[in-house]
Amino acid sequence: MGSRFLLGKAAVFLIETGVARREEWPRLIKLWQAAFGDGEAFIQGFFERWGSPDRLLVLREDGVVMSMLALLPMEGVTAAGERALLPYVYALATDPEQRGKGWAKKLLDYAADRAGDMGAAGICTVPAEPSLHNFFASAGYGECFAARRQTVPLTSPTAGGEVRGVGAAEYAELREELLTGVPHGAWDGELTAIQEGFSQSSGGGLYRLELEGQTGCAAVERHGALAVAKELLCPEGLFPQAAALLAGALGAEQWELRAPADVGAGELWKFGMAIWFDERLGKEFGREAYLGLAFD
Repeated sequence: MGSRFLLGKAAVFLIETGVARREEWPRLIKLWQAAFGDGEAFIQGFFERWGSPDRLLVLREDGVVMSMLALLPMEGVTAAGERALLPYVYALATDPEQRGKGWAKKLLDYAADRAGDMGAAGICTVPAEPSLHNFFASAGYGECFAARRQTVPLTSPTAGGEVRGVGAAEYAELREELLTGVPHGAWDGELTAIQEGFSQSSGGGLYRLELEGQTGCAAVERHGALAVAKELLCPEGLFPQAAALLAGALGAEQWELRAPADVGAGELWKFGMAIWFDERLGKEFGREAYLGLAFD
């Protein structure tokens, strides 16, 4: 898919959008690093394991990649349990010297078109910082997903119960049980495996919690003295006990806890955004649905 633009009086540049070619990966790695600061080995590993040819989308100017993103498979689940394809835009990055030309928005348009062609109900993303909500709004995205977030010291004695590490498949099944009746993003299959890799590489993991005869789950990343529960899910009324149990088992001094908007405490955080092709499903999700995990 391409088009031509006349810039100045004589220069004609070919602008095209499409899927990335493997020989372009070194260029994509540089764009990713410039935007997010991750190491080359981490990015290369992500491409090798998760960057199948139809998932890494690019915009080229005269054959050179200027903007990239990953379009990852995800489903949205309504409160009634209806599932629909809702791909997730991740790692949108543009050459810093090329910003202001509209390339990122053009690439987002292409990603939305691909999602529509796949029969998706919509397309979603998690802006990397609050200021980017305005940018994505200008690209047609609306506020959709919210969460509760609080950062607290958790030095309580170990709460009664058990914390056990689990694999991606068990975790995905457990979180779907805990989110029954809640409109949410379904991070099952390989997306949960991606989070498992991120968590484990940081010194954290995916965990099953047993407390007061009830079951919960948490996905944890470690960042020095800070532990981030990318999500902490548990039955209603048990959030403080679940947080104390997790902290007692893993031992971090400071915790960032994330949970659905109607659970826990802390600020109500505008988290994710979406474009809905299916307006009915968009209305069912509303503005405070729970996306859950995100690779932020």
